[in-house]
Amino acid sequence: SDSLGMKMNYTYGVSELLAFESALGYSSHPDGRFSQLNPLTRLRMNLATYDAMVPYLNGGIGFFRPSKQINDKTNYSATLFGLYVGGGID
Repeated sequence: SDSLGMKMNYTYGVSELLAFESALGYSSHPDGRFSQLNPLTRLRMNLATYDAMVPYLNGGIGFFRPSKQINDKTNYSATLFGLYVGGGID
């Protein structure tokens, strides 16, 4: 089943074009007995500034801690490492 999670972001702008970002997120899905914790860190590069719009590219590393409860006695979890790239517009 679907559920809402929480995520906190922090951005430290080094200059107008470069920033360091970090995030900590958690989501829990009680009906499926699934939860995930994920701390992330990334580097962000602003490509340009057009009025109020700022297109950017980012990439970084993250750790993901999914946990799945099968029954009252069995719980599977792992700590996973990942790399990612992305982009967007602020």
